[in-house]
Amino acid sequence: MKLFNRRFFGTIVLLLTLAPKISIYADDKKEIEDFIDSYFKSWSKGDILTYSNLFYPTAVIQFREKNGKVFTENVSNFVEGQRLSQSNPLDLLTEIPTSKKIDIGKEVSFARVTWKLTGRGKFVTGWDYFILIKSKDSWRIQYLLFSND
Repeated sequence: MKLFNRRFFGTIVLLLTLAPKISIYADDKKEIEDFIDSYFKSWSKGDILTYSNLFYPTAVIQFREKNGKVFTENVSNFVEGQRLSQSNPLDLLTEIPTSKKIDIGKEVSFARVTWKLTGRGKFVTGWDYFILIKSKDSWRIQYLLFSND
């Protein structure tokens, strides 16, 4: 009987110790999912100001071609290219996430998002890999690697 009580007590202590951490990460997961949704919605609406504020000023963006060649841009050049591609509000492209896999850390998280892009007679699928860093109470992109399928 004493062995059962020790195990039960030990299990309760363990759960109480982990409960706050589980709750914090659950909140972060929701925040990150909302953040990713904001990333795709702001771009698809042509709201490049909101979109650009999702990146740290020092963020690195890389595009990987199907042949494996990788191109690197700073955030200013990347955002300007996105602004130009979404400059006609009557002819916007739409990018929608189709799956999200998120690995949550205390201040750094990783997300892999697959997406589909439509508009202007296009249908393209691809993926984004994000490294997100939490600053105060918000997540921002420090690194983005993306490619088309």
